[in-house]
Amino acid sequence: MNRLATFISTNTDKPAKIKNHIANTIKEFDMMPIWGIFFQILTLQGLCRWLESVNINEGDNGYYEVQSLYDWLCERLANKEVSFCYVPYGDGDRQRLKPLCSYLYSTELGKMVQSAIFKKQPQQVNSGKTTGALNLPSELDTERARKYFAKAIEAKYIKVTDNGMQWMFGGERGNKVRLGYFIQKVFCPNNTERIPEKAINKLFGVDRIGSAISQIASAKKPQKWRKEIDDLF
Repeated sequence: MNRLATFISTNTDKPAKIKNHIANTIKEFDMMPIWGIFFQILTLQGLCRWLESVNINEGDNGYYEVQSLYDWLCERLANKEVSFCYVPYGDGDRQRLKPLCSYLYSTELGKMVQSAIFKKQPQQVNSGKTTGALNLPSELDTERARKYFAKAIEAKYIKVTDNGMQWMFGGERGNKVRLGYFIQKVFCPNNTERIPEKAINKLFGVDRIGSAISQIASAKKPQKWRKEIDDLF
């Protein structure tokens, strides 16, 4: 935390460099199971609190640069808190994280995130098993699916809707082949498992996702966009 603050202080004239450095530092925590996302949240929260304490006022030199960085940090903090709410922790982890969760959800931003998530949840009867705000049907509700669906939501590749989910990576209407590639990575990592095609079609409001997956296999060379999805895994 101190090193990040020092880096920011010595590079105030290089906002892009500061953001890249913070993003790279935060990404390192992705390698840490269970606690990684919590440390990401605490780091971003600490930087926000530090900037809040900076004695600078509107009209002062550098004010707008500081405000821009603060807004950027808050946006990423909110995204991380949303993702944290979707992580499928086990009972033991929940118990250990309980004091930290209580603190997190007591903050102003934490309350806003919780409020936004619960307001988005559809008030309907669902015969399938659900998982928090993800609302996954029983055919898709696995630990692996919960993990990577949460990551895709955080990356804004998936949007949760009142009717299920919408694939966003590839434009507002998404791209079914890219969705197929993601689904294959989640449900068929060894190329031997059966993909629950019917449940996927219904959840995302598409048809013949299996056909889209076949297009990936028949491609003459790997598509460039694959790496962005691969990075989730």
